[in-house]
Amino acid sequence: MAKIVQVPARAVVSYGVNPTARFLLRIGVSPNAVTIAGTVGVLVGSYFGAMGHLFWATWIVTACALTDVLDGTMARMRGGSGKFGALLDSSMDRIADAAVFGAVAFYLAGEAIERLGLSPKPPTDERGLNEWGSARAQATPSR
Repeated sequence: MAKIVQVPARAVVSYGVNPTARFLLRIGVSPNAVTIAGTVGVLVGSYFGAMGHLFWATWIVTACALTDVLDGTMARMRGGSGKFGALLDSSMDRIADAAVFGAVAFYLAGEAIERLGLSPKPPTDERGLNEWGSARAQATPSR
């Protein structure tokens, strides 16, 4: 099986991750807590993305997705992860993936609706009046 990350890159990443993992373990944070916190962060970032705040969504999702490296390192330092930890990690990864893809789909669907002029809200003029209602009122003879 081929290694995904080469040895020099792994050394650079572990330079920042290992001290953080040791610190979190020393203060009593479990790898499972880091997994759940990272997933919640990705869900928050996905919400930002779905609402069109793509800059912040990218930063939040990236930062929180990097916790996946951290929780794995913490589990190895602690002596391996149990069956529950492994199941929790893979389940939370799938939830995070689904949230990101769902947010992208939601955002793109909204963009397509706007570009096609199929906006769910009726068009309004500068006073906030419905164009159709204004035209209808003008066409109706007054008594």
